[in-house]
Amino acid sequence: MRALFSALLLAGVVVVGLLLLVASLSEAADGFYLVAPPAGPSGAAGGNAVNLSAPLSSWERRGFYDASAACFSALNAYRIETRSRLQGSPEAGSAVALLEQTRAEHTRCVYANDPRLK
Repeated sequence: MRALFSALLLAGVVVVGLLLLVASLSEAADGFYLVAPPAGPSGAAGGNAVNLSAPLSSWERRGFYDASAACFSALNAYRIETRSRLQGSPEAGSAVALLEQTRAEHTRCVYANDPRLK
């Protein structure tokens, strides 16, 4: 009887351990990516433009965050940093600066399990 009780107790501990492991693995898969749209040729002018219609899987992943608040905080910091860096730059009105600013404005946070990322 004592051996049966010990075996059941051990089985319970193993099951709980496995459930905790699965929960921690699924939490690791959750999170948010900070993604920026790719730049692509704009056509006849030969310059680059932000390609907002590109599939999300081709967007640049700029960071991974465990929580949406952390991702949105990073997004705001990235936009502010880009804006302030370009404003003080000698090429502030250039096509490169405009492209970079447009990419920053359209960068967004996306749930890591979003099927469009695949």
